[in-house]
Amino acid sequence: MNLFCENEGRRLFLYHLAQLFFHRDAEGLTLSAAVEGNLARVRLDGKGGSFEGKSPVITDVCTDRKRAESIALGLAFTEAARGLTSYRPPYGTLVGVRPVKVPVADLRAGLDSREVLRRLRERYAVSPEKASLLLDLARVEIDFAEKFPSDSVMLYISIPFCPSRCSYCSFISSAAPRHLAMIPRYLVLLEKELEAVGSLLKKRNKRIRALYVGGGTPGILTAEQMDSLLEKVHREFDLSLCEEICVEIGRPDTVSEEKLAVLQKNGVNRISINPQTTCNETLRRIGRGHSAEDFFSAMELAKKFPFSVNCDLISALPGESPERFLQSVEEVLALSPENVTLHALCNKRSSRERAADPSPLFAEAVEQVHKSCINRGWRPYYLYRQKEAAADLENVGFAKEGHLGLYNLAMMEDLCHVLACGAGGISKIVPANSGGRIRRFANHKYPFEYELHPEKITENLRQIESLL
Repeated sequence: MNLFCENEGRRLFLYHLAQLFFHRDAEGLTLSAAVEGNLARVRLDGKGGSFEGKSPVITDVCTDRKRAESIALGLAFTEAARGLTSYRPPYGTLVGVRPVKVPVADLRAGLDSREVLRRLRERYAVSPEKASLLLDLARVEIDFAEKFPSDSVMLYISIPFCPSRCSYCSFISSAAPRHLAMIPRYLVLLEKELEAVGSLLKKRNKRIRALYVGGGTPGILTAEQMDSLLEKVHREFDLSLCEEICVEIGRPDTVSEEKLAVLQKNGVNRISINPQTTCNETLRRIGRGHSAEDFFSAMELAKKFPFSVNCDLISALPGESPERFLQSVEEVLALSPENVTLHALCNKRSSRERAADPSPLFAEAVEQVHKSCINRGWRPYYLYRQKEAAADLENVGFAKEGHLGLYNLAMMEDLCHVLACGAGGISKIVPANSGGRIRRFANHKYPFEYELHPEKITENLRQIESLL
């Protein structure tokens, strides 16, 4: 694609729009864009025609000049694209990871719900269904933020190991036997980092509000290893204000009654058991390493304990039909977990397998699932999008009343500081204490790098301490 635009930031924005509207196939397309006074113009040439779009630049109480120009360029692009494609992305010109930020800003500026919906549909070309979803999520975030102090701190602990690597996986988890053999050494290093982070937070008089142990597959740890890790957390951190301790067990075949008892003993009140699908054929195809029966057995064990349970499902898995996806959802909802998270499969460069473009019927199936969850008592509470998502869909967390995931929402919407320990962990310090912008500090990605370069952790904590 040839793209002519003087502003580099706008070039990237228009490039992402072209990828969305033309299904990531903008080859042979020439795009020219400019803002002239109070008018944005976009011209598209190629793919069987030449079309131009125009849109006025409108500033108001919610929109400064820079933002208004971007909005106008997006609408001008949409108008031009109508001549070349009939496809309309469900989120319109909102190309970012967190589209909920748009209605949140509008509501906080004093606009009523009807006006927020109108702006989403008319200024950002968002579909009516997605506009309503974003508005609902924005209300949840605003209500939650009022009860969640901005100086709160959350803790993330990374266990970047898995029993096997799924074919669609783009995460950094290790599954090779030689990597799994280093788990004991990794845990020793991790506990040293926990000591350093705990010391820093005590010095700054900070207490943890939510704790999340993620991966990878934390369930790969033995009961003894998990017990030792969680006991270390209790020794090193002030958890007197901690409302949520979540362990993302992950693979159902790593669940045991002994491990669940250890989690309960250590104050864990939320776990995640993730089937992704209940179709055994699909599980074998993607190299998941467990069966649907393993999942159902794990959920039976979990019922013996007072955990809030989340289950992850993925739409558009390779070779799976919309009908089979809907069957998996129904089988999981029948178990009545407190939380259900619906993910859209993403084609990432680092995954072993790139799935073909899914049937457009997946978008209809996902919309059907959203309505079914809401009608049966699960409320959407957080959302994020990823590039290369199947059918341009999203990842949405649903929760029953009283079971909203504090860490998920606060982390996704940048409501407070997050300190992350372990390989691949990314700490972030949010405004206002970070000079008006979010500051991120990443540990080395892979366990062997984490082991070889402990000075990276020391330098990260030195900079974090200056911002807390």
